[in-house]
Amino acid sequence: MSVKIFCESEYAYEGDELCLVEEIENRKRLILPAVTIKFTTSKYWEFFGQKEGATTDQYYRNDVFSVGNQERIRRKLPFVCKKRGYFVLGDINIFARDFFYENEYMKRVNNEQWVFVFAKRVRIPELEEVFLHMLGEVTAKNRLYEDPFTFSGIRDYQSYDTMRRINWKASAKTGQWKVNCYEHTAEVSVNILLFFEQKNVDWDKDMEEYVISLAVTMAEKFLGQRVNVSLKSNGLDAENKGQVELGAGSGEHHMRRMDEAIARINLLQTEKELEGIESFLERAMEPDEVNLLITTCRSPKLQQVLKGKKAEGYEFFWLLPHYEMDLITLEEGFGKRLIDIVTHLE
Repeated sequence: MSVKIFCESEYAYEGDELCLVEEIENRKRLILPAVTIKFTTSKYWEFFGQKEGATTDQYYRNDVFSVGNQERIRRKLPFVCKKRGYFVLGDINIFARDFFYENEYMKRVNNEQWVFVFAKRVRIPELEEVFLHMLGEVTAKNRLYEDPFTFSGIRDYQSYDTMRRINWKASAKTGQWKVNCYEHTAEVSVNILLFFEQKNVDWDKDMEEYVISLAVTMAEKFLGQRVNVSLKSNGLDAENKGQVELGAGSGEHHMRRMDEAIARINLLQTEKELEGIESFLERAMEPDEVNLLITTCRSPKLQQVLKGKKAEGYEFFWLLPHYEMDLITLEEGFGKRLIDIVTHLE
């Protein structure tokens, strides 16, 4: 007898519906009148008509089958993904009785199935304004740099041109100084910094999830405009327990990698202390990129570090989500670099 448990898709978005599939096959000639399948799924998967099973930190399913000889049973269990995350299906425990109910047999099957649930996107007018403002900054910064390997044409010499730009053949042919023109490079990218402030008591996980949604929404917007995007976070990876990071890239495949990286951020891990703001910004901020810091933290230490980075010439924006009734106390000097987003969580 073989048992398989898997999801029809390896990924979904928060709020989407998926199907968990249970597949049992009996290749023997004898009937198996009572086969019990026990396994665990996430408590954030809401099964339709959820009755069989118990829920604590996980959802424990306990399903019973009667399998005839040479029979395969395939059962679909639809559910709704209620929360972002990286979910691994637990091992399968199989209990079977013989035809006369005299003996019971038990088998444990390793199950390495996993599912990504990607963070939902934020759709608010304020965020669109932030994006357009930052896109203008990135575009202007890109125009400052030329790609010496991408030739675009020839123009007349100007007084500010250097000798190495002169096209000697074109100058000799026309009798006037001519210089080469190059396309502007697209190497300047947006570096998204996702910082979580670890507190001694339980933090507001709904707000931190909103911070994550802001990050993935901004990444999607920039990648849609062919702007390279990288990600650095002090959040811990649910898979390897390290910090979640992703190098610069562009295109649909990079967006998929970005979704997967952000889905793996596990805010429930408490066995490892999160990196502090000073060391995080020193490590994560890039001097030649446009940095976008998204965090609910607004401590004096954070403000001091950011002002120091501003004095050093770092290009950054600080996206600060907060509740409407929050009292925001900030030092002067951030100007348009600070963008506060009033949050109305559902």
